[in-house]
Amino acid sequence: MLKPESQKTIFIVDDDPMYLWSLENFLRKNTEHRYFCCGTGEDCLKHISISPDIVILDYFLNSNVKKAKNGLEILKSIKEISPETEVILLSNQEDYSIVYKTIVSGAATYLIKDKNVFLNVLTQMDDILQEKQIINNVK
Repeated sequence: MLKPESQKTIFIVDDDPMYLWSLENFLRKNTEHRYFCCGTGEDCLKHISISPDIVILDYFLNSNVKKAKNGLEILKSIKEISPETEVILLSNQEDYSIVYKTIVSGAATYLIKDKNVFLNVLTQMDDILQEKQIINNVK
Protein backbone atom coordinates (compact mmCIF):
# COMPACT_ATOMS: atom_id res chain seq x y z
CA MET A 1 0.00 0.00 0.00
CA LEU A 2 1.25 3.46 -0.88
CA LYS A 3 2.05 5.95 1.81
CA PRO A 4 -0.35 8.94 1.75
CA GLU A 5 2.38 11.27 0.46
CA SER A 6 2.96 8.93 -2.50
CA GLN A 7 -0.71 8.92 -3.43
CA LYS A 8 -1.38 11.06 -6.45
CA THR A 9 -4.43 13.04 -7.48
CA ILE A 10 -6.01 11.87 -10.71
CA PHE A 11 -8.96 13.48 -12.52
CA ILE A 12 -11.07 11.39 -14.89
CA VAL A 13 -13.16 13.41 -17.34
CA ASP A 14 -15.78 11.72 -19.51
CA ASP A 15 -19.37 12.60 -20.38
CA ASP A 16 -20.46 8.95 -20.44
CA PRO A 17 -21.38 8.16 -16.79
CA MET A 18 -21.03 4.39 -17.23
CA TYR A 19 -17.61 4.69 -18.86
CA LEU A 20 -16.51 7.17 -16.20
CA TRP A 21 -17.64 4.84 -13.41
CA SER A 22 -16.06 1.79 -15.05
CA LEU A 23 -12.67 3.44 -15.55
CA GLU A 24 -12.66 4.89 -12.05
CA ASN A 25 -13.62 1.53 -10.55
CA PHE A 26 -10.87 -0.26 -12.50
CA LEU A 27 -8.22 2.26 -11.45
CA ARG A 28 -9.30 2.27 -7.80
CA LYS A 29 -8.98 -1.53 -7.72
CA ASN A 30 -5.49 -1.37 -9.20
CA THR A 31 -3.97 1.71 -7.53
CA GLU A 32 -4.14 3.66 -4.28
CA HIS A 33 -4.45 7.15 -5.75
CA ARG A 34 -7.14 9.77 -5.13
CA TYR A 35 -9.65 10.01 -7.99
CA PHE A 36 -12.02 12.83 -8.89
CA CYS A 37 -14.56 12.35 -11.67
CA CYS A 38 -15.99 15.08 -13.89
CA GLY A 39 -18.73 14.78 -16.50
CA THR A 40 -17.55 17.80 -18.48
CA GLY A 41 -14.30 19.52 -19.20
CA GLU A 42 -15.70 22.72 -17.75
CA ASP A 43 -16.28 20.93 -14.44
CA CYS A 44 -12.68 19.72 -14.55
CA LEU A 45 -11.44 23.28 -15.06
CA LYS A 46 -13.46 24.49 -12.06
CA HIS A 47 -11.36 22.16 -9.88
CA ILE A 48 -8.01 22.37 -11.67
CA SER A 49 -6.62 24.56 -8.87
CA ILE A 50 -6.23 21.26 -6.95
CA SER A 51 -3.34 20.69 -9.41
CA PRO A 52 -3.95 17.04 -10.23
CA ASP A 53 -0.93 15.00 -11.18
CA ILE A 54 -2.76 13.46 -14.14
CA VAL A 55 -6.00 14.20 -15.99
CA ILE A 56 -7.49 11.36 -18.00
CA LEU A 57 -9.54 13.26 -20.55
CA ASP A 58 -12.03 12.12 -23.18
CA TYR A 59 -11.94 13.92 -26.53
CA PHE A 60 -15.69 14.21 -27.15
CA LEU A 61 -17.41 15.74 -24.13
CA ASN A 62 -20.67 17.04 -25.54
CA SER A 63 -23.14 14.16 -25.54
CA ASN A 64 -24.95 15.53 -22.46
CA VAL A 65 -24.08 19.23 -22.70
CA LYS A 66 -24.23 20.18 -26.36
CA LYS A 67 -22.10 23.34 -26.06
CA ALA A 68 -19.43 21.67 -23.94
CA LYS A 69 -15.83 22.15 -25.06
CA ASN A 70 -14.01 19.19 -26.58
CA GLY A 71 -11.00 17.51 -25.03
CA LEU A 72 -8.49 19.44 -27.12
CA GLU A 73 -9.89 22.77 -25.90
CA ILE A 74 -9.89 21.54 -22.30
CA LEU A 75 -6.34 20.20 -22.69
CA LYS A 76 -5.11 23.62 -23.79
CA SER A 77 -6.80 25.27 -20.79
CA ILE A 78 -5.37 22.68 -18.37
CA LYS A 79 -1.83 23.27 -19.68
CA GLU A 80 -2.26 27.06 -19.37
CA ILE A 81 -3.55 26.87 -15.79
CA SER A 82 -1.56 23.89 -14.50
CA PRO A 83 1.41 23.17 -16.80
CA GLU A 84 2.78 20.44 -14.50
CA THR A 85 -0.41 18.39 -14.84
CA GLU A 86 0.00 15.57 -17.33
CA VAL A 87 -2.93 14.71 -19.59
CA ILE A 88 -3.83 11.34 -21.07
CA LEU A 89 -6.32 11.94 -23.87
CA LEU A 90 -8.79 9.17 -24.75
CA SER A 91 -10.94 8.88 -27.85
CA ASN A 92 -12.57 6.57 -30.33
CA GLN A 93 -11.05 8.81 -33.01
CA GLU A 94 -8.26 7.32 -35.09
CA ASP A 95 -7.82 10.60 -36.97
CA TYR A 96 -4.09 11.28 -36.97
CA SER A 97 -4.61 15.03 -37.24
CA ILE A 98 -6.42 14.93 -33.88
CA VAL A 99 -3.66 12.79 -32.38
CA TYR A 100 -1.07 15.26 -33.67
CA LYS A 101 -2.96 18.30 -32.35
CA THR A 102 -3.34 16.80 -28.88
CA ILE A 103 0.34 15.87 -28.58
CA VAL A 104 1.47 19.28 -29.88
CA SER A 105 -0.93 20.91 -27.37
CA GLY A 106 0.76 19.12 -24.49
CA ALA A 107 -0.92 15.74 -23.97
CA ALA A 108 1.42 13.12 -22.55
CA THR A 109 -0.24 10.51 -24.74
CA TYR A 110 -3.30 9.75 -26.83
CA LEU A 111 -5.03 6.42 -26.36
CA ILE A 112 -7.72 4.83 -28.49
CA LYS A 113 -10.74 3.57 -26.53
CA ASP A 114 -10.39 -0.07 -27.48
CA LYS A 115 -10.70 -3.28 -25.46
CA ASN A 116 -7.29 -2.68 -23.84
CA VAL A 117 -7.71 0.99 -22.98
CA PHE A 118 -8.09 0.55 -19.21
CA LEU A 119 -4.82 -1.42 -19.00
CA ASN A 120 -3.17 1.08 -21.34
CA VAL A 121 -4.29 3.97 -19.11
CA LEU A 122 -2.87 2.18 -16.08
CA THR A 123 0.45 1.59 -17.85
CA GLN A 124 0.66 5.21 -19.03
CA MET A 125 -0.16 6.50 -15.54
CA ASP A 126 2.63 4.38 -14.06
CA ASP A 127 5.08 5.61 -16.71
CA ILE A 128 4.15 9.26 -16.16
CA LEU A 129 4.37 9.01 -12.38
CA GLN A 130 7.72 7.19 -12.52
CA GLU A 131 9.11 9.86 -14.85
CA LYS A 132 7.85 12.62 -12.52
CA GLN A 133 9.52 10.86 -9.59
CA ILE A 134 12.83 10.64 -11.44
CA ILE A 135 12.65 14.33 -12.36
CA ASN A 136 11.84 15.29 -8.75
CA ASN A 137 14.74 13.20 -7.46
CA VAL A 138 17.15 14.97 -9.83
CA LYS A 139 15.98 18.43 -8.71
